[in-house]
This record gives sequence, structure tokens and C-alpha cells, in this order.
Amino acid sequence: MKKPASSIRREIFKESCFYLGIIFFFYVILMIALLYDSERSKAHELVKQKNQSINYSIDAHFNDISTMVEEFATTDIVREAASLSEVEHQQLTKKFGIVTTTSTRITHVYAGYQNDLMLIDTWNVPDGYQPSTRPWYLQAIERSPNRVTGLPYRDVVYNDWLFTTCKAFTNPIDGSQGVVAIDSALGVITDLLNERATEYQSFYSFITDSTGKVIIHGNPDLINHNIDSVMDANVILETTQGFTNYRYAGHYKLAFYSTIDETGWRLFTVIDLWEALEPILYKVLGNIVILAFVALLLIFLFSSVFSRKIAQPMQELFVHVKQLIRKDTERGRHYEFPDNEIGYIAREVVQLTENELYRRSQQLEQAYKEINASHLKLEKQNQLLSEMATSDQLTGIYNRYKLDESLQKEHVRAERYERVYSVILFDVDYFKRINDDFGHMVGDKVLQELVGLIQQGLRRADIFGRWGGEEFLIVCPETNLKQALVLAEKLLLKVEAHQFQYIGSLTISLGVSQCQPNETQSHVLKRADDCLYQAKELGRNRVEYLSKG
Repeated sequence: MKKPASSIRREIFKESCFYLGIIFFFYVILMIALLYDSERSKAHELVKQKNQSINYSIDAHFNDISTMVEEFATTDIVREAASLSEVEHQQLTKKFGIVTTTSTRITHVYAGYQNDLMLIDTWNVPDGYQPSTRPWYLQAIERSPNRVTGLPYRDVVYNDWLFTTCKAFTNPIDGSQGVVAIDSALGVITDLLNERATEYQSFYSFITDSTGKVIIHGNPDLINHNIDSVMDANVILETTQGFTNYRYAGHYKLAFYSTIDETGWRLFTVIDLWEALEPILYKVLGNIVILAFVALLLIFLFSSVFSRKIAQPMQELFVHVKQLIRKDTERGRHYEFPDNEIGYIAREVVQLTENELYRRSQQLEQAYKEINASHLKLEKQNQLLSEMATSDQLTGIYNRYKLDESLQKEHVRAERYERVYSVILFDVDYFKRINDDFGHMVGDKVLQELVGLIQQGLRRADIFGRWGGEEFLIVCPETNLKQALVLAEKLLLKVEAHQFQYIGSLTISLGVSQCQPNETQSHVLKRADDCLYQAKELGRNRVEYLSKG
């Protein structure tokens, strides 16, 4: 018998080479296209992320500074400094100095006034210096009441570039104007541009203002030039952010630009386009070599695949169980296990795994429900305890514990900032008679109605609570004795004119006191209590006070 020209194994090998060769040819083409697109997208994404990261840092920097400027512009000592003494000027410059020393990104904190008074942290004001003629002062006055953020100007002594955030204000005493400002040096913003490194050596960033003028650049010679000086061609930027390509100094550039919200600046992040494309070429060549090696390896393996048919059911069992454990919703193609001992074992293992996973899933779900229910119950209990700890159960206003806490905070604040506050202590006249004549339930209703009436006459900042029994306390922040007496008289008349639901009319007696320097809150309360007692002694339905302890 003539020997066959080719064996089945040889035929399988040749067919495998042919079809796998075709498959891998198209696979290589597809891989090249996908890899190019992936690397190009990666370069775009890295440049964009870098730009947005810098944008966020600069925006956050100026946002923090803007917040401080807004606070200073509304602070009384800053607004009234032109009318204050030298001692108060020193106090204000000391505050400015504290801000400068606690933040490495702040260069100067200062305020200039219409009378050319200049208060600054540590900078020595030169002779003849007139703040009212400086760019930061003029811009702030021109744009008032709006804030000016990120205004570039040169230091009058050292000629260094500074970026200021400033806002104008009006002196409430004499109506004169002034400007408070916080400076950041050029180096601070430059550090923010360079603080996050990238894998590209050609990376750099620069900033232009809203008119396209370069205000921050790694090359100082380009500062204050138009954007055309850093781009060979005019680039039209129609959106607040996006990608652009241009040529500069013989190199093609890829740039992403965005707008810094707080300042209105445009931030450009740039890399050489070739540096972004070069890794793509190396990766494509490397993948071609790897894929060619893999293709040859698979050809040899495919020709002997039938010798491993016995192991395939076990492999499928492993994959199937792993999918069950991971709860994959897509199981891939369905595999029919063979009708033999291996198939029987595989089906039993799959069934046991499914049953056990279902049981565990039910247990976990039940445990989660119980934990969630306990958590909700605990939250409700904590909320109820918090309300009970600070509120009077009858009237719903602050109880004595919360009043003590609020009064202590107000007293500490008044001592620290040399401010004033007053307290009003009052109670219901002849309240025992109401309880005796109408009963305690009506007495409770009267107290609830009285609390609602008093709340209508209070200011938003006033702190109101039940001191005990029919006694109530009002803490009046930023209120002197005269203002507190006006409020007390208002409440007295309001209660006297009101007709209560169950008893008709009633009156209250009030004692008023203002905190004095170097006295404790106990003294303030004692004086208010003495005044209340005096009001009772003098016939009730009246307001009594003592100007000093």
C-alpha cells in the first residue's frame, strides 16, 4: 500500500498555519490602530489632567485669598482704621502679619486708605508712598463693590511681579474709602505651575489674562507679551477649555487650555507632539514582535489540542465554578459535560456550589437588613437624646443647660474681641395665682403662648431659653445696655397688649444688664437677677437695669 503523501497531523498543522496566519495579520493591523488611538488618547488625557490639576490648585489658592479679603473688607477695625489710633493700627498690622507668617503662599497683607494711610504686615513703607495712586488701589475703587482677583503689578521698591486680590470698602465713621489687599509673589504661582511632574520632559505651562497677554511664563522675557509671541500662528480659542495644536520654534506642540474661574485667566499646558507620538511607535513595534512569537507558539499548540480533550471537562468545571463564586452574569458559551464519571462529578460539584452560594447570599442579605434596621433605630435615638439634652420639653426653646453653654461662648467671644453683650431676665407676674386659679395645665398653655409671643419680638441673633419655672433668659450678642433696654420695653408692651387664650391679660417684669470689662458671666447674671427683683419690688410690669455692677 502506497504511503500517504501527508498525515492528518501534518494537514492540521498546515491548515492551522494558514488560518492562524490570516487571523493574526488582521489582528496586528487592528492592534496597531487601537494602540495608536489609545496612546494618543493617553497623551491628551495626561495633558488635560495636568492642566486641570494646576487649574484646581491656582483656583483654590485664589479662592482662599478671596475669602480672606472678603472677611477683612467687612471687619470693623479694617474699615475704620483711618479714624483709629496708632495702637489700633499696630493691632491691625499684627493681624496682617499673622496671616502672612501662617501661609507660605501669601507675600503681603495690607490696607490703603483715601488719606494715604498705609497699614501693611512687614514691608517698610518708603517715604512719600501714596497708596491711593497704586494700581491695586485704583482698580479696586473702579470695580467696587466687586472684588479684583489676580491683578498683576510690580513692587514699587524691588520691581518684582506680584499678583494681588483686593476689594474696596467704606469707612462707616467718616465715609472715606479704602482698599484691603493680599499679594502673592510670581514665584508662588510659578511653583503651583510646576509642583506636579509628568512623564513628559517637554512639559511646561503658562498663563495669559483674559485679553491674551502672557502674565506667567517659564521665560521671564515673554511676560507682558501677547500670546502670539509664544505661538507661531494665531490660534483661535472659542471655548473656555479644549485642545489645540500649533507650531513654535520649529516644533509641533500639543496644548490643553482651560479658564481659571476665580481669576478669569487662561491656563495652557503644553508638550512636544513628537514626544507624545514616539512611545506609540516603540510600543507598536514591540507588540508586533510579541504577537509574531505568540502566533508561532499557538500554531504548534493548536496541532496537538486533541491530545488534551480529556482535560477540557475539568477546565470547564473550574471556569464554571469560578463564575458562580464571582456571580458573573455572563457565563460565556454553554458547555455540555460528557456522559461519564467526570461529567457526573462536575455536575454534582456545580449543584453543590450553587446551593451553598444561595444559602450564603440569603444569610448575608438577612444580616444586612438587621444591621441597617439597628443603625436607623440608633440614629433616631441619638437624635431624640440630642433634642432632649438642649431643649425645654414644655416650650421647645433652649433649656438652662443650653443657655449656660451659649452664654459662656458669648462671654468668651466678648472678652477675646473686646465686644459687648447684654442679658434680659424676666418672669411672669403673679404666675402662681394663675396656677392656683386655672390649674397647672392652663399655666403650661400660658407659658407656651408667652414663648411664641416673645419669639415674634426677638431679633435673629438673640438667644432665648427657659431659665427655670416661669423665668426666661434672653442673651443679646453685640448689644449694649441702651439697645437691650429698647428691646425689653418692646417685649414688655407686646405682652401687656396681648390677650391670652385662657386668662386674658398678664404682665412680665424684666431685669437688664450689660457685660462689663473684667467681670464674669455670673456677675452679669447676678446683676440682671437683682434688677428683676427690683422690678418686682417696685410694682411689677416694668423694666429695671443697673448701668454698672
